[in-house]
Amino acid sequence: MTDTGISRRDPEGMDRRDDIAAALRANYEGQRRAMVAADPDALGDLLQDDFTLTHMTGYVQPKTEWLTDVRSGWMTYHDVRDVEVSVAPGASTPSSRSAR
Repeated sequence: MTDTGISRRDPEGMDRRDDIAAALRANYEGQRRAMVAADPDALGDLLQDDFTLTHMTGYVQPKTEWLTDVRSGWMTYHDVRDVEVSVAPGASTPSSRSAR
């Protein structure tokens, strides 16, 4: 059993894991669109309250601070190109690396 309660040998469980991974990827795609559109309200709806963004400098920015920066135009995204996006088994969030 995994921490999601799904047996690794259970075909239905495999379908559920695939569905969860697809939903996480769809949410992440929505985040990317909202970033480029500079839509902090859409981002706020897509992200959990405890969300943090880790910048390439290593700075870990809380959700509310980041959304304030997006709203003010301090953080502007013209495009988001993913280097890697993965969803670990049992994970509730995707892991991604993006290029500028």
